[in-house]
Amino acid sequence: MSEFISYLQKMIYTSLIFENRYQFLLEGLGMTLLITVLAFLLGTTAAVVICYGKIRGKRALKKFLSGMTQFFIRIPCLVLLMVFSYVIFADVPMSAVVVAVIVFSLKASSSMSDLFYTAIITVNPGEGEAARSLGLSRMQTFMHVIFPQAVKAALPLYKNQFIATLQETSIVGFLAIQDLTRASSIIASRTLDPLISLFIITVSYFLIGWTASFLLSFFEKEKHFTVEEAR
Repeated sequence: MSEFISYLQKMIYTSLIFENRYQFLLEGLGMTLLITVLAFLLGTTAAVVICYGKIRGKRALKKFLSGMTQFFIRIPCLVLLMVFSYVIFADVPMSAVVVAVIVFSLKASSSMSDLFYTAIITVNPGEGEAARSLGLSRMQTFMHVIFPQAVKAALPLYKNQFIATLQETSIVGFLAIQDLTRASSIIASRTLDPLISLFIITVSYFLIGWTASFLLSFFEKEKHFTVEEAR
């Protein structure tokens, strides 16, 4: 037992304290959070626009949006990162972080647009008709009456999408971005023992996902917007 404790003490020192290696993990954590949050927020915004286009757009637009979302859903994130980095933005002076945010935003928006669309068609059509009869435009009806109810219905899966985006960002090290996973790999390569660094990033990913789910769960307690409130 004493040997195991001594081993842990040694690994904690060499993995975190020696050469201030804990800074790798802190910087990686910040980068992981930055990419995840930006991609999720931008993805949500794009998903709303795509969803509205699928519902209100003309037939050609609906087909285009449906095909686009299916494309991004079915292509692995790593392949998308390679295509955007080495083909689409090959000659563009763009940060790898920006490329990663774009890719994960498109990936998230494609999944969330289908999620929102499915939730919207379950909303009582009478809600929209009542809002229109009170003088609200189609956009106002969608944004203030239909969409808030759809979001609440889709929230359980919406929370899972944040976790999925968080997990997907673990491959950005492929673009030489020092995220949490790459930071762990750097430390492990120097200590030749990944135990401590892997344990820390495992706990970190779990806590980030749990915290996000906990915060988003508060929206489930909010009541639906009513037609009267939207006026």
